[in-house]
Amino acid sequence: MQNGTQTLRECLAIQLEVSFVGLYEGQPSFGDIDQWMRAHGYLPHTFVDVKRWSISPVVRNNNFRIPFNQLLEADAVYIKDPLALERYSDVQLKRQVLFADLFFDSPDLAVYCLRELTARGVLNQTALQHYFALLNEPRINTAD
Repeated sequence: MQNGTQTLRECLAIQLEVSFVGLYEGQPSFGDIDQWMRAHGYLPHTFVDVKRWSISPVVRNNNFRIPFNQLLEADAVYIKDPLALERYSDVQLKRQVLFADLFFDSPDLAVYCLRELTARGVLNQTALQHYFALLNEPRINTAD
């Protein structure tokens, strides 16, 4: 990531694999990655997938693939600091709304950005009302 800092400046959200337990020599830990991301203006938003493992020799139901609670690794989503929306352009805010809703299942972030767009006069108040109405509709599961 250190070689991609120029590209990183334009990113609104980044999903990356983080390790809580070092499996490889020299592998950066979650703490290392978290500090680096924060230093570059990103905050953790959510974990998309968390992989757990059982601590040996304990095995659940005679199957070592059914873990208990030891965190091993996760896909973490970092977003450009949402507490600094004044640094977002209008286009970036619109994109963050889409990312939040479509990819991260984060209607709270989407509404937060929509409210800022409304406050800026980019969208009118009905945009929020329409979004809330959509949230109350059942979602179509396209994964099946």
